[in-house]
Amino acid sequence: MADSLLVVGDRPTFRVIVRDSVTSQVVNLTGSTVKFRFKINIAVTIEQSATITDGPNGKAEYGVGVGELSAAGNIYYEWLVIDAGAKAFHQNRIPFQKAIRAVL
Repeated sequence: MADSLLVVGDRPTFRVIVRDSVTSQVVNLTGSTVKFRFKINIAVTIEQSATITDGPNGKAEYGVGVGELSAAGNIYYEWLVIDAGAKAFHQNRIPFQKAIRAVL
């Protein structure tokens, strides 16, 4: 996704390349499940299934659904990976943050 300001009602696609937090090597996502977790401002966290687009190269994405960017403020998001052995880990230690502005 381009680094740009979001607008209420937008439906961007967020993309990630999952890397090992210690070695920085790409994590093979084959057989894994990837979740996109987010909340707007300090609301309830929403967890949606992401699509693995290139498992061996650690790539996944999530296309925001209709009505999910419903308020101005900040979106906080993270990626949750559950590997084939049911071990769960977060891609990032601190949630990402991006501004959402109201429609003009």
